[in-house]
Amino acid sequence: MMLVQKKFVLMIFMLVLLVMMSACHNDTKETVQKDAETTNDQTEVPEMPDAPITLSVMLPWDDEMFAEYIKDDVEEHFPNITLELIDQTVDATGLEETFSKNMNPDIVLAHNGYEVLKEFDVAYPLDDLVEQNQYDLDRFREGLIDIARARDPYGEDKLYGLPFEDLVPVLYYNKSIFDQFGLDYPEDNMTWDEVIDLAREVTGEKGGTTYRGLTFGSSWYYSFPLSQLSVNGTDPETGEVLFTQKEEFTRYLDLIDQITSIPGNFEQGMESTFVNQDVAMTMHHLTNISSFVEAGIDFGMVSFPVWKDKPNSAPYKFIGQTLAISKHSENKLAAFKVIDYLTSVEKQTKNASVGRISPLKDLTVMNQFLSEAFPDHDFNIEGVLSVPPAEPPVYSKWGPDIQVNPNDFYSDIAVEFIESGDDPTTVLRRMEETYQTKVEEEMNKN
Repeated sequence: MMLVQKKFVLMIFMLVLLVMMSACHNDTKETVQKDAETTNDQTEVPEMPDAPITLSVMLPWDDEMFAEYIKDDVEEHFPNITLELIDQTVDATGLEETFSKNMNPDIVLAHNGYEVLKEFDVAYPLDDLVEQNQYDLDRFREGLIDIARARDPYGEDKLYGLPFEDLVPVLYYNKSIFDQFGLDYPEDNMTWDEVIDLAREVTGEKGGTTYRGLTFGSSWYYSFPLSQLSVNGTDPETGEVLFTQKEEFTRYLDLIDQITSIPGNFEQGMESTFVNQDVAMTMHHLTNISSFVEAGIDFGMVSFPVWKDKPNSAPYKFIGQTLAISKHSENKLAAFKVIDYLTSVEKQTKNASVGRISPLKDLTVMNQFLSEAFPDHDFNIEGVLSVPPAEPPVYSKWGPDIQVNPNDFYSDIAVEFIESGDDPTTVLRRMEETYQTKVEEEMNKN
């Protein structure tokens, strides 16, 4: 009997001990959780220093443009900050001249990419500042940060600049021309095949006027379709030029051929334009809205055409309008706070009101501007931006980049193809040799 009682007492003791240990464990767990929560709650965003600060900003703008888009609003928002302009292109020549004058920019507009910043020991990754300041990268439209990271000159997927403006290609169409031909208007998410077929139907004479079905707003824009294919023109490791080895380049020129070979759609010296209202559809930037409204065109716009096998790939451009911080800036926190403000909804809305294209996901920024500036128009911003940019290819420092300007070598390939009349293979081989010479010259510099 005594033995049974002892066993019973021992069991009771063990149960009590287990309950106490569990309670201690839970208390400890709750304490750790509370401590962690307290730690998180107490993580403070670094504050802007109160002392007067002068920051220099390097970009190729004049004083008036700099004041309108950056300086005046920043100095009003941060009373202790003064911005000074270094009016220079951010390339090798501009950086050499700037440093020769003992000037040290704090913020630079990386409109020529980050490789030149690396070359001059100016590149500075922003990832730590983003984390420390709880900067929300999700404010930007899908794909823009990925494109910026893809340009990491060290190949480590770090962030060397934040988008200040965006480049948005659009398919504009003239409603009155479609009405004359009795055709339905273009729609969002159309493929290149569908748009080209439609262009054939609105190319020709109607009511005494000859109409072209589809044009590029500029020869600089020829590279838009190629950018959707996410292809490198050179081997990132060796610099070998790959124009004739990658089938994407042949597809690119075949597409250009389909557009320019529509009877009556393209001839050398043609002067018909969308503004003259004898072009049914044109591929242009979103920034052209104002000029088209001022021209009195009854137009609409939809998302840029996509390749059939890449329905979720709008054109991408390695964002030239990104703001970077110099490695040698003595006021990196203040510089980052300025960039934070410049990429805020407040500031981006102001910029949109004068026609600058915001990179922000929040569509109210653009919609608010458009509805106030053009209350009688519906611009279909949601549809235009419904297709995310194509995934950027692995970065190759040897280029060529999709630049959408007079230096765009891929557009030069299309121009050579159109003007020469040669077949794609011949043109690609010739342009490959030309660009390989450029790469070898660059290699010899190093």
